[in-house]
This record gives sequence, structure tokens and C-alpha cells, in this order.
Amino acid sequence: MGKFADLDRLLFRLSGKFAKLVTQIGIKLFALRLIFLRRF
Repeated sequence: MGKFADLDRLLFRLSGKFAKLVTQIGIKLFALRLIFLRRF
């Protein structure tokens, strides 16, 4: 059970980092799209 708890915690930490990365990429893409739309 202990091993599973550690694995669960590790996955939770990784998913948190992944979520932050995804949100950063999303914000960048959104900003790029706004700049692109203003150009035309």
C-alpha cells in the first residue's frame, strides 16, 4: 500500500507540473492568436 501511495503522490505532482505547462502554452497560443488577428 505504501508503494502505491508514493506512486500516487508522484503522479499527482507530475500532473500538476503538466497542467502548469499546458496553461502556459495555452496562454502563449491565445496571445499569438490575438496578435495575429489584429494584424489583419
